[in-house]
Amino acid sequence: MPKRVLVIDGMPTHRIRLSALLEEAGYDVATARDLFDVQGAVGQGDLVIVGLSDGGPGQLVSQIATAWAGANCPILCMDPKMSPLRRLLVLRAGARDALPYRASDELILAMTRRLIREGEAKREAERRRITAASFGLAEAQTVFDRPTSVACIGAFDLLPERLGALLGHTIVRHASTDTLNDTGGGARADAFLLQNRIGWAGAATDFA
Repeated sequence: MPKRVLVIDGMPTHRIRLSALLEEAGYDVATARDLFDVQGAVGQGDLVIVGLSDGGPGQLVSQIATAWAGANCPILCMDPKMSPLRRLLVLRAGARDALPYRASDELILAMTRRLIREGEAKREAERRRITAASFGLAEAQTVFDRPTSVACIGAFDLLPERLGALLGHTIVRHASTDTLNDTGGGARADAFLLQNRIGWAGAATDFA
């Protein structure tokens, strides 16, 4: 059975473009202009792609995440005005990731596959938890209260310190040689923040 993707976008040209791209890739696609045009379809979907052509960057995402809380249906945002701040707002509102409107077809399809796999894994874990509880096999939930360790590799200025104050994670500066040789103090990092020679920084793992 093909995976079902719901596209919500107030811009018809972008809605049609995404629908054609995803259908050609073998997905079952439903489209809607806005949240009121959805009529509960996301409950049976594997992924929601939200175009942020109208309103604030996190407003629609927050409404969807609230309306279908517990559905484990990931949300991918497409933003015509992508910026670090707008991306942060939609992630905080409940989206799993965000892409600019001008993203390539290959990137959109790759992100679609990844997020659908993540959603499937979460739903399967929830089904197993419910099944175990029905047989009386569930254990009390264990809370892991351990700070995340982030290794910063590159010629950063004050970024690691700012991230540590903002996110509450343990930020450690690493030399690339120490990281490759696993000699960076003995503790393994949960995520890596890299900076290349032209100054672009990217996270190897989602740790926000």
